[in-house]
Amino acid sequence: MGSTNFINREEELKFLKDIISKPEFQFIPVWGRRRVGKTRLLTVALSGKGVYFLATESSATDIARHFRDEVAAQISDDTFKSIEPDWNKLFSYLAKLGIPIIIDEFPYLITSDSSIPSVFQKIIDTSLQGTETKLFLCGSSVRMMESHVLDYKAPLYGRRTGQLKVDPMKFEALRYFFPDYSFEDLVRAYGACGGIPMYLLELNPKQSFWQNVESAFFNPHNILYAEADFLLKEEFTSAATYRSILGHIAAGKTQLNDIRLAMNAGKSDISPYLSQLSSVGFVRRELPVTEDPVRSRRGSYRIADNYLDFHFRYVVPGKGMIESGNPAGVTARVKKDFDAYLGRITEDIVKEAFMKWSAAQNITWDRTGSWWYGEEEIDLMALSSERNEMLCGEVKWAKKPLPAKDVRALMDKSELVRWGTPGRKTSFLIFSRGGFSKGALSLMEENGIIGWTPEELGRIFWDPQNHVSSCFL
Repeated sequence: MGSTNFINREEELKFLKDIISKPEFQFIPVWGRRRVGKTRLLTVALSGKGVYFLATESSATDIARHFRDEVAAQISDDTFKSIEPDWNKLFSYLAKLGIPIIIDEFPYLITSDSSIPSVFQKIIDTSLQGTETKLFLCGSSVRMMESHVLDYKAPLYGRRTGQLKVDPMKFEALRYFFPDYSFEDLVRAYGACGGIPMYLLELNPKQSFWQNVESAFFNPHNILYAEADFLLKEEFTSAATYRSILGHIAAGKTQLNDIRLAMNAGKSDISPYLSQLSSVGFVRRELPVTEDPVRSRRGSYRIADNYLDFHFRYVVPGKGMIESGNPAGVTARVKKDFDAYLGRITEDIVKEAFMKWSAAQNITWDRTGSWWYGEEEIDLMALSSERNEMLCGEVKWAKKPLPAKDVRALMDKSELVRWGTPGRKTSFLIFSRGGFSKGALSLMEENGIIGWTPEELGRIFWDPQNHVSSCFL
């Protein structure tokens, strides 16, 4: 397993510690997908202060009883243990202590009793307001937390004093999990796990990436093998349709109509399913960066979670071989296709590096993303209306040096983009895993084009003081 140090959560940790240090009542919903590190973040922030309760699937009465018994043990208070397992009475007593209280997996309370949000609204209004209590309601079901706790129609709306959505970590954090991995292996690990700490910890940093693939992803006894099913069941009552949609997107069906045809859905509207998948962060709708997100119909769909993308692209089709005892056969298949898969992953990584680099150069952009029209595509595009400037970027994961013709092709494609006003300034950036040919370097130097290799990205992410800044020319 990888490093167990607390990694890359400085901003979130500071927010929570600031909340805990305040003298007045605080109510903070904390949410984010399974395994993203919410519980660890909260317990580290509390440093042994207050109480922590993990709810489980049970009856409403049993959950309240378990809460009472566990909290009584944590605060060593027999009087509290004698209280009737009623939420109002329990919190009326705890309010006098003015301590931080974490209820983890709060959606299980809601599942056991749909009136729970109203119950906690009353608790906040009648017992906790005016005290020093810090209440953290935490949940992994993004859909339930957003609809029952954060939505403006929810009883608890208007009661929170802040909120924290815990997102997956960025690519930059992976170096701290795998200090001995090459840049290419870090990209591979990110392509398979994304930025989910628990998934990354399932990989052994002393083993090669491909050894880890077989022992973790292609092993029926490892949590990563079945984790996708748990994720879907946690968010959706009937997961079959969602599973089918993800499978088709992973197989390359990215247009709404193509997905519907692949599912043999006829005239059925699958948009609500895609909307739900988007709302929990499993899928995202992408548009050319120059398009109006409300009016445009040129969107395509992509699996936004790298773990799910890897699972549905490789694990699901390979289950027969895996469960018949031939994981090596699946690994051999994946190796043939993996560079093609990593092309899109690398685009995300380069965009992350570009934003970090831009911030270091004090360069701001209104919008960043990709652009396409017909068969033409630009992997990275950034727009600044104030400067009337457009940056166009190409991302190549090929092992061979980039030829000069690819540089010319990027410059030609930029002329097709309808954006900006007369006199628009266009800048260029190219990332190439295999470096650049002499002809490409000459053409790039002639036109002031920024060139990045894996080594350059490594400096941007992990050695910014020694990174030689490039400038727009």
